[in-house]
Amino acid sequence: MDRVEKQTTITFEPIEHKYTDDSGLVYTSVTTLIDKYKPKFNSKYWSMYVALRDNGFKVRPDGGKCKDIVVDGNFRSLESLYKNPINNNEVSLVVNKWKKLTEDACARGNEIHDFLEDGINKSKNDKEGLTNKLISPSLGAGLLVIRTKHDLDATDIGVNYPVIYDRLLVFINKGCTIFAEKRIYSTAYQVAGMIDVLIVKGRQFCILDWKTNKDEMIFESGYFKKKQIGGVYVKTSEFVRKLEYMHSPLNNVELCKGMTYSLQLSLYAYIMIRWGYKLVENGLEIWHIRPGLAPKCIKIRYMEQDVINMLEHHYNNISNNKKPNPLGLGIKPH
Repeated sequence: MDRVEKQTTITFEPIEHKYTDDSGLVYTSVTTLIDKYKPKFNSKYWSMYVALRDNGFKVRPDGGKCKDIVVDGNFRSLESLYKNPINNNEVSLVVNKWKKLTEDACARGNEIHDFLEDGINKSKNDKEGLTNKLISPSLGAGLLVIRTKHDLDATDIGVNYPVIYDRLLVFINKGCTIFAEKRIYSTAYQVAGMIDVLIVKGRQFCILDWKTNKDEMIFESGYFKKKQIGGVYVKTSEFVRKLEYMHSPLNNVELCKGMTYSLQLSLYAYIMIRWGYKLVENGLEIWHIRPGLAPKCIKIRYMEQDVINMLEHHYNNISNNKKPNPLGLGIKPH
């Protein structure tokens, strides 16, 4: 369906991670929208499974039903396993361990993102990043940006991440302008998001994104096998394929980090295109920053049709819930 975008003013509250326009309407973030189409992780089931496994029991799942666990060759219902206080205690240890790993991963990711963002904000004499607080489709509306090697050298990026510095310098030498932490939105679909690095020349653009996952970036569903070493299960580099997909209308998209990030960058790109910009060929890049390794550039496939399917599904959902969706006169999507 042919929808149009209209200009508005949107603010971003980082603590609540909430986008709100000038009429008080809350927009769904890009990451939240994509997560709605991913099957929920059954923590109750898998924490019990891991607790039993780590305590020496031979276990296997029940084929995806998540109601029973085969323990030492016998089917045991999840309900009966939770009736044992010892099991409950072991499950709590597993859950706390997962929580700590998640917190450490978030802290590591935030530290790297903050370093890269703060470096660019510092070069703009905008340590607090105030120029990025408001979202505007106009790329020249009061924003101070990186345009020259001198601007780039004012950041600390070259010290810690020289390969990323070199990549950004290539764009600068081509006459491009760099926007860090650029907020974008679609009033037609009531969606907003934040691009790590948006690079623009005229009406053409490309997108760079930082990712800090410890594991190798995989673009197919599955998991890294764990092996018991010294009585402790340790994740190995052996990848096991396991066909899993996202929910309809993304049921052709495999459930994995790589495809989740591909959808994320593709949705950013689609919003930019709706505002009249053109994505350059191979213009979506992930820079994967892993501990102890040099950052790796991964080219991302633009998933336009999947993004359109997801946005139309999202639009129908908010329409059916009778939530306002502001459509109005403005720039017509290209």
